[in-house]
Amino acid sequence: MYPLEMLVIDEAAQLKECETAISMQLPGLRQAILVGDERQLPAMVHSKICEKANFGRSLFERLVIVGHKKHLLNVQYRMHPAISLFPNREFYENKITDGRNVKEAMYEKRFLKGNIFGSYSFINISNGNEQYDNKHSTRNMSEVYVISEIVANLHKESVTSRRKVSVGCISPYKAQVFEIQQKLGHKYSTDVNSHFSVNVRSIDGFQGGEEDVIIISTVRCNGSGLVGFLSSCQRANVALTRARFCLWVLGNAKTLVNSGSIWKQLVIDSKARGRFFDVNEDKSLGQAILSATIEVGQIETLLTMNSPLFKTSKWKVLFSEDFSKSIARIKDVAMRKEVISLLEKLSSGWRNPGNLNLFGNSGRSSYELLKIYSVKHLKLIWSVDILLENLTYFQVLKFWDILPGHQISRLVKVLDVRFDTYTIDKMNRCKHKLVERNLTLPMTWPIDGNDNSRKNSAQSDLEKNSAHQLASSFRCFLASSRKMQVSKSQDVSDEEFEDPNQMKIRCPCGSSSQTEPIIQCEDRRCRAWQHVDCVIIPETTIEGVAQQNTPETFYCELCRLSHADPFWETIDNPLYPVKFGFTSAPAEGINIEQKIEKTFQLGRASRYLLAKQEYDLQAWCMLLNDKVQFRMQWPQNVDLQVNGVPVNCIDRSGSQLLGANDRDDGVIITRCFRDGINKILLTGCDARAFCIGVRLVERRTIQQILNMIPKEADGETYEGALARVCRCIGGRTATENADNDCDLEAVVAGFVPVNLRCPLSGSRMKIAGRFRPCLHMGCFDLQVFIELNQKSRKWQCPICFNNYSLEHLIIDPYFNRVTSQMQTCGELVTEIEVKPDGSWRAKAEGYLRQWHLPH
Repeated sequence: MYPLEMLVIDEAAQLKECETAISMQLPGLRQAILVGDERQLPAMVHSKICEKANFGRSLFERLVIVGHKKHLLNVQYRMHPAISLFPNREFYENKITDGRNVKEAMYEKRFLKGNIFGSYSFINISNGNEQYDNKHSTRNMSEVYVISEIVANLHKESVTSRRKVSVGCISPYKAQVFEIQQKLGHKYSTDVNSHFSVNVRSIDGFQGGEEDVIIISTVRCNGSGLVGFLSSCQRANVALTRARFCLWVLGNAKTLVNSGSIWKQLVIDSKARGRFFDVNEDKSLGQAILSATIEVGQIETLLTMNSPLFKTSKWKVLFSEDFSKSIARIKDVAMRKEVISLLEKLSSGWRNPGNLNLFGNSGRSSYELLKIYSVKHLKLIWSVDILLENLTYFQVLKFWDILPGHQISRLVKVLDVRFDTYTIDKMNRCKHKLVERNLTLPMTWPIDGNDNSRKNSAQSDLEKNSAHQLASSFRCFLASSRKMQVSKSQDVSDEEFEDPNQMKIRCPCGSSSQTEPIIQCEDRRCRAWQHVDCVIIPETTIEGVAQQNTPETFYCELCRLSHADPFWETIDNPLYPVKFGFTSAPAEGINIEQKIEKTFQLGRASRYLLAKQEYDLQAWCMLLNDKVQFRMQWPQNVDLQVNGVPVNCIDRSGSQLLGANDRDDGVIITRCFRDGINKILLTGCDARAFCIGVRLVERRTIQQILNMIPKEADGETYEGALARVCRCIGGRTATENADNDCDLEAVVAGFVPVNLRCPLSGSRMKIAGRFRPCLHMGCFDLQVFIELNQKSRKWQCPICFNNYSLEHLIIDPYFNRVTSQMQTCGELVTEIEVKPDGSWRAKAEGYLRQWHLPH
C-alpha cells in the first residue's frame, strides 16, 4: 500500500480537535484539506466544564481564530433566494451569492395556496403554551397541531397534483420532536425517494440534511423572552438553511423579540419584508389551534369577546365568571369540543326550535329570558342580553353557566336578582327577535332619550343632581390642577391657563356649551376644551356595563394628529374635526352605517400655498377612543368623495380592522379642491366613533425631523442611561439554559454580550436612538429609523413594539458614546461585552479590546 499524501476531512468543524489529530497521525501526509463551517453546530460536549475549557472546539475553528487563510465557497445552490437572504446577511456578512439554478423562475414553487405558504414565512402563534415533560424538555402543543395540519394539507395537495414533495419538521427540543412524531404517527413515509416523505428531527440531527419544505417549530412561548439554548446562532444557522423551496417558521413573535437573540432579528426581518403572518389568517390552521387549545385543557383562553372562535360570528358573546370556571372543570375532550361547537352555532344565529320555553310561565324575569340547551348530561344556560356601545343598544349572547340539571334552580335564584334591576325597555329588547330564514340575528336600537324605567322619579332626580355635581367637581378639579401647575412652573405664562368662564371650547360635536362635563387637552400650545361625552367613548365591561374611562393624558384630535405624523406640519384647518353620525344598521346588525357631508372653503392665502410643491391639502380621519393614541384610522368599508370625485383612502381590505401595529394615512385631495365652496362626503360601515377633518399641510424633510430630536446634552443624562444599562445587565439570571436537553451546570458570566446592530438595517448603529419611556436598554440607528418612518409613519419601538410619538425620541448617551468610539474599527465589528457596572469592551483588536470604564 502506497502512503497517503493528502487527507480530506469533511464536516471538519464538527470534529473535536483531538479527534482530528487522530487522522493526522497517518504516515507520509503532506497536505490536509479541512472542509466545514464553523458558523454551524460544533461537536457535542455534554459537560459544561469541558465546554468552558473549549474541549469541543475543532481544529477548523482554531485555525480560523488564529487567522489562518480559508477559502469560502461563496455560491449556494440549495435555497430559494427568499430563504437565503436572512442567513446570508446575519451569518455570512452577505458574502454568499445565489446560484443560477435557484434564481430561475421554475425554482419558485407553491405547494399550498395562500401568501402565508410562500417561499419564506414567519407564522405567529400568539396563544400557544410551552410545557415541560418529565425529562425537563420543552414542548408546545399548539405548534404540534399546526404542523400536523400543514403536513396533512401538503400530503393532500401532493396526491391531487401528483407532485413529489419532501418535508422536514425541525425543532430544537426532543420533547417537541417526540410530540410531532406521535401526532403524525405512521401516516407518511420517511423515505426521501418516495412520492411524499416527512422527516421529523431535532436541529442537531438535521445538520447536513435538506428537504423541499422545512417547517421550524421554535416552541418557546413566555412573557419573559426566555428562549434558552434556542438563542444559539450556530443552531439557528443550521435550522434556517435546510430548505430548498419553502421555509416556514412557527413561533411566538413576542417571546422571540423579547429574547434579544437572533430570532428577534428574524421576526423584525419578516415584518419588514411582508412575510409575517398570524396563524389565524389561514382558516385550517386556526382550526388546528382551536383543537389544540381544547385538547390540552386551555379552553378558557377562547372565552373572550375578541377570541378567534367568534371572529366571523353574527352575535357578540359574553361569558360569566361561573361559566369560565365550569367549562375549565370539564375533562372529557369530546364534551369540550361539543360545547365549543354549540357556542359557535349559537353565535352564528342557529337556534334549536324545540327549546323556546323551557322554564314554564311563572312571571319571573329569569323564566322569561333564560334558555337551556343540553350537552350530554350537562345543561348550557344562556340568554340574550343588551350592550350599550357608541350610543346604540346591541343584542348580545350571554352564557351564564354549564352545569348539571339539579343545580339550575340555584342559578335561577341568583339571576333573578340581576334581572330584577333591568328596566322595562331592556327586558323588551332582550325578548325581541329578528329572524331571517333559519337564523336569528341580533337587533340594535339607537338611544332616543325616551327609555322607560322602573325607577321612581325621586330616584331619577337624585341621579341627575349627582351627575351635575360630578360634572361641576370635575371642572373644578381641572381648574385647580392648572393653578397648581402654574405655581410649580416658572417658565409657563398665566395666559396659557384660561379662566373656566372664558375657556376655549373646540369639540367635534360643534357645540360650545359649557353646561356639560368637559376635559382639556394636555398640549400647552392648544389647551382646548372638549365635551367628555363626545370624545371619551364608553367601553363595555364583560358584565355588559358601559363605563367612561378618562385617560391619564388627554389630547384633542388636532394634537393627536400632529403627534401621529410629524412629517406633515399643519398650516391651516379649513375643516376642523367633526364627529360622524349614525344613519342605519346593516343586515347583520353589528356595524352601523355612518355618513357625514360637510363643506369647507379655502382662502386666497391657502390657494396660493397649494400652488407650491411642498404644500398639500389633506383629508384625515381618526378613531376617537383609539388605544393607539397617535395615529390616523379610517372606518371599515369607507367611501370618500371630494366635490363628487371618489378618493381611495386605505390600502387594506374594506372590512379589515386596523391592527395595533398598523397605520392609516391621510388622503391628499389637492387635485380635487376648487375655488369657492368645497364639499366632502364620507360614508362607512363601522360601529365605532370617528371624526374627520381637512387641513393644509407642509412637508417636512428627514433633516427637519432629525433637528426636532433633542441633542444628546438636552435629552437623557449619561448617569440615567448608565443606571438603566446596569439595571438591565445586573438583572439577568442564570436561567437561560434551564431548558437545555442536556443536564448542564448553570454558569453566571461576569459580562453580557450586547449586539450593536440596528434591528432595522442589520448594520452597526451610528447614532444610537431610543424612546425615553422604554425600560429596556435596546437601541436603534436614529437616521435609519427616521428614514423608514417617512414611509411607515409608525412611531413604534422596534425592540418592545410599544407605540410612542416623536416627542419621546432621544439619543442614548451610553450607547452613543460606545458607537462613537467604535467608528475607528471596521463595520463588521458589531458586538461588545458589558459588565454589570457598565464597563465595556469591543470584540476587536487594539485598544477597543480593553475594558473601558463607564465614566
